[in-house]
Amino acid sequence: MRALIDEHVTALDITTKIPPVSVTDPDFLAKVKGLTSAKAKASEMEHALRFHIRKNFDEDPARYTKLSERLDEILKGLTGKWDELTLALEELLKDATDEVEKDSVHHDPLVARFYGLLEAEFATGADLPDEVRIDLVYLSERIVVEIVDHAGIVRFWHNPLAQDDLRKELIHTLDDRDLFPFEDQAAIADRLMELAKANQPLIAERVGCGRAS
Repeated sequence: MRALIDEHVTALDITTKIPPVSVTDPDFLAKVKGLTSAKAKASEMEHALRFHIRKNFDEDPARYTKLSERLDEILKGLTGKWDELTLALEELLKDATDEVEKDSVHHDPLVARFYGLLEAEFATGADLPDEVRIDLVYLSERIVVEIVDHAGIVRFWHNPLAQDDLRKELIHTLDDRDLFPFEDQAAIADRLMELAKANQPLIAERVGCGRAS
């Protein structure tokens, strides 16, 4: 999915009518609404949303994959209907910039991000049973605790041996919960490590809080 987003952004041929502004900038919508046509507004929002998704994808792949899919559905369903498209993109823009995701499975955004990854790994194309969701939430909480604990080691992210210790512990944790096939656990642990690296600032905050207490 990340590769597809990168390819789309690279190929996107949109001449912006205003200087590039982040969608999180409080003046972004005001500047977009200052454009002269609905088509120009829609194009500007699409371009900015694509960039926002691409920029933040690694920190929360599950969330930004869903946002990218919603964006594609909106564009496909409202092709040429510029006024309707502008309103739909504005609504998506609000969801994309909300700090707390709608219908989040957990109040802790870090846990929610790891849950999203695990849910995507587990997904079978059907809605997950409630008991599986509960197990995945518990597993996500435990994984975050383990990552924060290991990340407290001095210069952890510059220490391959310490990182490998964490990876091994994550594999054991996955095996203990018995939610994923044994042969998939090492690859899932690799993806959990990648997600942890992408979320170093959030994890560092937890490490700091733990030391302060």
